[in-house]
Amino acid sequence: MRKLVRNMAFNGLRTVSGKPTQEVLKDPQLRERLLAVIAEVLLAATANSADLEPNLIAAHLNKTEAMPSDVPTMLLDARAGPPLELEAIYRVPLARAARHGVAMPETTALLRDLECLMGATASQV
Repeated sequence: MRKLVRNMAFNGLRTVSGKPTQEVLKDPQLRERLLAVIAEVLLAATANSADLEPNLIAAHLNKTEAMPSDVPTMLLDARAGPPLELEAIYRVPLARAARHGVAMPETTALLRDLECLMGATASQV
């Protein structure tokens, strides 16, 4: 579950923005969006009976801020053209959250941004 929290927030935003990790963290708007997605994912995970520690957001940010900046495989895939793992990383968790009555507007918007990006990438091939 921890990996999904990271993948949904960090990989999606880095892919949509085209920026490596540290640039996402330093950009106030992207950081705010990142925190919103993480909070939604944690809320949905809790509603789905996941047992996550309360300081997971801070732990993820601290760990990530200490890491060298990198580019996610999702962004590399988007640039190369293979389909992204949107079903497993976004659609299934969003459907589960909805079944538990948890709205995830920022995460849904991020999925739409990724779909638009892939549509644009597919039309450029």
